[in-house]
Amino acid sequence: MTVKSASSPCPYCIISYIYSSISAELGELALHCTRQEDGANKIGRHLRKSEAALLLESRFGRRFDEVVTGAAAQGVWVPLPTTDSGDNT
Repeated sequence: MTVKSASSPCPYCIISYIYSSISAELGELALHCTRQEDGANKIGRHLRKSEAALLLESRFGRRFDEVVTGAAAQGVWVPLPTTDSGDNT
């Protein structure tokens, strides 16, 4: 039987330290990735809204006889009419 001195590090303590260090780094990396993804999603939503505004620009000010399907502080939602040819102009 070999007895280790109290001053020598415990091998299990070293493994535990390494694991906690790697775990902390992975946690920070995961948080960074999540924030980057959230930012990319925010930009994507803004882009879709801008694209929709540009596509509907010619319809601003027009009146439609439609049923309101949703409402919020930002505005209302209505289905846009379509013609037989599928043209929404």
